[in-house]
Amino acid sequence: MKKSTLLLTTLLLSSFSAMAATVGIGNSTFEVKRPHALNAVYSAVDDMPGFLKKFKPKGAQISGLSVHGDNLEFTVTKNVLMITRSARVNADLTVDEKNPACPQGSVAGFKVNFDLGKSEQVVVDNVDSIRMDFCVSEKNPDQLTITSKGFLVQGPKYEKLIGGMIVSEITNQVPALVQAFKTHIEKQP
Repeated sequence: MKKSTLLLTTLLLSSFSAMAATVGIGNSTFEVKRPHALNAVYSAVDDMPGFLKKFKPKGAQISGLSVHGDNLEFTVTKNVLMITRSARVNADLTVDEKNPACPQGSVAGFKVNFDLGKSEQVVVDNVDSIRMDFCVSEKNPDQLTITSKGFLVQGPKYEKLIGGMIVSEITNQVPALVQAFKTHIEKQP
């Protein structure tokens, strides 16, 4: 009986250690002031390629930025201790127009997911996906407050050194993603 309990405990602990960790990568809040603000938010969400085209990466050297429908691709180049390393990022975007994580009283909520499964192997090993949660509260029909929370799901072979650098570069992109979404809302007809 004791051997089976030990075996079960070992299996459970090993399965928990193999589970991917979700890491918070930044929160922010911004205001939208414009006529029919909520309609503009929904229009922006319905046009994700337009959102992606407004994304201006920050931090590391970014090259080859391209948007094809709901797909974003670019190459990140980083110099560390006189060693240059590049990785191709390929993110498929999906949107869930319901976000149960939003507080009661929110007029809208969205989960924007970036699946990095088609990226270069070093990225896939260290980062599975990125999720941006957006919650919308209304002050009046022409003024909204939007809060965002970013999350990163570590990949199956996360390594502290390489993974840490990749997570850092992705975390640096969160403000640029939020700014792109805000700009996209403001530019809606």
